[in-house]
Amino acid sequence: MIKLGAIAMCFNGYTFPSGKRFDSPLGNIGLVQASDIKCSGYLDLSLMIRLESKDAHEKFYLQEGDLVFLGRGCFIAAVVPKLHEPVMIASPLIVIRLHRSDILPAYLSWVLNSQCAKHYFERSAQGTILKAIGIKELVQLDLSVPPVDKQKQIVQVKMLNTQEQLLIQKIQNLKERQLTQALFQMTHQYDQTRTAV
Repeated sequence: MIKLGAIAMCFNGYTFPSGKRFDSPLGNIGLVQASDIKCSGYLDLSLMIRLESKDAHEKFYLQEGDLVFLGRGCFIAAVVPKLHEPVMIASPLIVIRLHRSDILPAYLSWVLNSQCAKHYFERSAQGTILKAIGIKELVQLDLSVPPVDKQKQIVQVKMLNTQEQLLIQKIQNLKERQLTQALFQMTHQYDQTRTAV
């Protein structure tokens, strides 16, 4: 077992001055906020607000392969995909930047989103009303680092399982729509029968 802090650098997203709006539809810098990370472990960059370069800070720019961690609510991590523009990160998100090439970002994401990690986060979270995990607690997380080929296998199995769950959900949604249509049709036929009588 090894501590997360031994394999990665962690830092907080940028905290904007309160009461001041920086979003600009014509800005050329994307900004990742807490609302952009989904509890499924997906980082949605499609709805990012925009910043003008004068309001951006390069120290907080994301890099491909970084992990973005939301340390409150559902305690979730997501891998940053290939970026086609500068993207900055805002607090309360935390950036996890690996400094070991033998650890796959997707594997680390799986570890951070596992039930074992969530139990640790729930036990270690600070606060009374809104429980939160900060960098101090995050870097103390213990994790196993198997060989890269094993990491790839784990990531592949997880990906297949996710695809299976999405397919099951789509089938369930389709069944529910079909059932609803059938019930409405029965109701319509009953109304027509009563009208005819």
